[in-house]
Amino acid sequence: MDRTLCGALPSELESFLRDIDERSYRASQVLKWVHRRGVLDPRQMTDIPAELRGRLDTEVPKLGARITDVARSSDGTRKARIALADGAAIETVLIPDDEHGTDQEDEGGDAVGSVPASTPAGREPATGSKLTQCISTQVGCAFQCRFCLSGAGGLVRNLSADEIVGQVHLARETRESGERLTNVVLMGSGEPLANLDETFRAIELLTSPHGVGLSTRKVTVSTIGLPRGIARLGEVFGGSIGLAVSLHGPDDETRARLLPRVGSVPLERVLEALAAYPLPRRRRITIEYVLVRGANDSPRHAAALVRALASIRVKVNLIPFNEHPGSDLETPDVGVVEEFQRVLLGRGIATMLRKKRGADIGAACGQLAARGGGGPFA
Repeated sequence: MDRTLCGALPSELESFLRDIDERSYRASQVLKWVHRRGVLDPRQMTDIPAELRGRLDTEVPKLGARITDVARSSDGTRKARIALADGAAIETVLIPDDEHGTDQEDEGGDAVGSVPASTPAGREPATGSKLTQCISTQVGCAFQCRFCLSGAGGLVRNLSADEIVGQVHLARETRESGERLTNVVLMGSGEPLANLDETFRAIELLTSPHGVGLSTRKVTVSTIGLPRGIARLGEVFGGSIGLAVSLHGPDDETRARLLPRVGSVPLERVLEALAAYPLPRRRRITIEYVLVRGANDSPRHAAALVRALASIRVKVNLIPFNEHPGSDLETPDVGVVEEFQRVLLGRGIATMLRKKRGADIGAACGQLAARGGGGPFA
């Protein structure tokens, strides 16, 4: 089999088992160990026959990734650095919910298919605080947005679906007792829609009842606005996957200054793709807007943003720039941020200020930097 256990689809594992003269129903047992209990070593799957455990151990590729560091923020956020099999590194962030909730949209009801931390067999998982996990889809990033550390060194390579989903399983060891993973956001390093095939396979595994088991409502893809990728995401998943778009400017000139590598994609095309995205009822596209002092934070920019978004069902997350070493950009004053928000709210656009989480450990928006070493760890 070409895939690791955490990257294989049920049909692929069933086919592999038939090829080695094993009963295909064992696939569901194996996948339950992997995706519900976070056990990636076949030798630890105690209700699987010993002979099959041995064959899985020797004939199925290993993920070859491991957590090398965990940094913990004063606000409860955790950032884990993961060393990949080829020596590259990525980071994933776990953000606990608080009394005010997370930024993820929730249209009522409990989290569907929430994933508990590993618990002993036969024991019900404790109910506790909810977690949102931010996962990466590439090592580095080709787009090199000026406010984001992830692309500072360019793109190293795409992640496989095994490595994308593997972040969820590896990070289980950082969860506190009773914490439940309820949301996954593909907002770490990389551009998910520039890695379409592996991103889509990862989403399938995250939302499959034989995989991680999250509701599609609890998975969000963040993109800098690639029209073809947005269209494909809508086609493949019928609009059920949350869409967040890093706009950061209401016009082509402003976007080109902050996102120089996407300047060739006219904003008009991005907005057309958003308008065509097959949103379910009561859902909205999230517009992510990093506010940078003197670049995109004036009332004029806010009014232009209102006009650009007028025909699209959206909510706006305002993110004051998170400063980091080596950047010449600055965070706007609080009053400037509040005035920008007032303009949007006054024109009827739902607008929230993104709460800064994990900034003291380099885990806030735009601060993930691991590629093969370095990066801020406490």
